Amino acid sequence: GIGEKHVPVAFAGTRILDGEYLYADTDGILISKTELSV
Repeated sequence: GIGEKHVPVAFAGTRILDGEYLYADTDGILISKTELSV
C-alpha cells in the first residue's frame, strides 16, 4: 500500500526519529541515536 518512510513517529509521548534505534523488552523501551551492543 501507500505510505511514508523516514518520517518521525510519536509513540507514548516520545518522538522517534529516522535513524534512531529502538530497543524494547518487558521492562520498558529505550531509544538511542547510536546502535547499542546488546
